[in-house]
Amino acid sequence: NMRTPNVLGATRGGTTIALNKDERQVDADGRRTNIRGFQRVDMVSPELSTTLIEVNDLDTLRLALGSTTVDTLTNFYKVRPNLLPVNTDYFANITLFATINGARDPLGRQVPIAVVYEWARANQVSDIPLKDKNEMEMPIKIVAHALPSNSFQIPMYVLLPKTTFGYYA
Repeated sequence: NMRTPNVLGATRGGTTIALNKDERQVDADGRRTNIRGFQRVDMVSPELSTTLIEVNDLDTLRLALGSTTVDTLTNFYKVRPNLLPVNTDYFANITLFATINGARDPLGRQVPIAVVYEWARANQVSDIPLKDKNEMEMPIKIVAHALPSNSFQIPMYVLLPKTTFGYYA
């Protein structure tokens, strides 16, 4: 279900990825330690947090607003926030392309990594401060969502290149 990703644009302050996996041990009479196999997952909520400093297309604005209705006018798009999300508010995938800090291939190049968030949208809309003589800063927290038909698969994965030219350190 991969599609060509849209470029979100420049960011400020880096990007944070979080799996947000809440586990617990099943309570059993007499249990005084963690027991292998007794773990249960209560919730997984993969998130990507960053601050965009440019909004260069309609999709980026729709993503930042979380839930929208878009009307096409003669020379403009009219983008209205919605109360509730609809299917078109979920982006099939949003991918963070980065490099692994300190890792180099045998030719000295940085090792790339891609973190893919499936059916992603912003669940919470942040304030967008506008300042004179400065770029707009749009904090955004993108959350991956599972499909109802596959609700036990975590809607996020990492792509790491195979070691075709030797071992990565």
